[in-house]
Amino acid sequence: MNRAHGIDISHWQGFYHHQENPPLPVDFVIQKLTEGIYRDPSYSTLKKDIQVVPIRGGYHYFRGQWNWKQQMDVFLSQLEGYHFWALDVEKRYNYSGPMVNGLSPLNQPYPGFIESLPLALEYMGKHTNIPGLIYVGPGTWIDWLKPIHSELLNYDLWVPHYWYKPNPEGTPNYFTIRGAGNMRRDWRFWQYTDKGMNNRGKEFGVNSFGLDLNVFNGSVEDLKVWVFSQKTPPEICSCCGQEIKR
Repeated sequence: MNRAHGIDISHWQGFYHHQENPPLPVDFVIQKLTEGIYRDPSYSTLKKDIQVVPIRGGYHYFRGQWNWKQQMDVFLSQLEGYHFWALDVEKRYNYSGPMVNGLSPLNQPYPGFIESLPLALEYMGKHTNIPGLIYVGPGTWIDWLKPIHSELLNYDLWVPHYWYKPNPEGTPNYFTIRGAGNMRRDWRFWQYTDKGMNNRGKEFGVNSFGLDLNVFNGSVEDLKVWVFSQKTPPEICSCCGQEIKR
């Protein structure tokens, strides 16, 4: 495989035991560190377990119920020792109003959820010296984030987009979905399945059958350059979301 390949994990996986011959390489791990104002229950265990992996990221699940700055300060307090960060922006647990069978008939976020995202991302950029990402899928992008599309295009993208037959060497086409055409196409990470290659998660060294698998948009060496090189942020076209080459 030409792309760097890795996994993202949380308390749902329980632990990580490095495998000599996993089904696919684990060149990087992205660990859930915090959600809202709380640390992930398996934070300490997983942080210790993944030290054998050369490149490690940490992510925060953004919640609308709490003040954005309070969340970012908790996230920052747990970020030491990681090589990059990500804000996970999803609808789950962020609906406003009554829930029916786990869904919101109104399909609306908590008040202030949308407006606080650019502030949180900017804050993280100012208070870290490591690369950052936004994790967002086309559904959330289309339904909730339209008012801040132009601001979000300034940040590297980690995109979840699943095919019927997962293929880590394929080309994700999330931007062909109606309403998602202005998402950045130069994705940095692609979460291409949450099934762990047909429930083979335990073969990757975790305590779950399901597992999120990801690829970096480049080789292992490219990933190292992105993580460890201090680069000027790219200039992004506000219309197409592509990096402008000068």
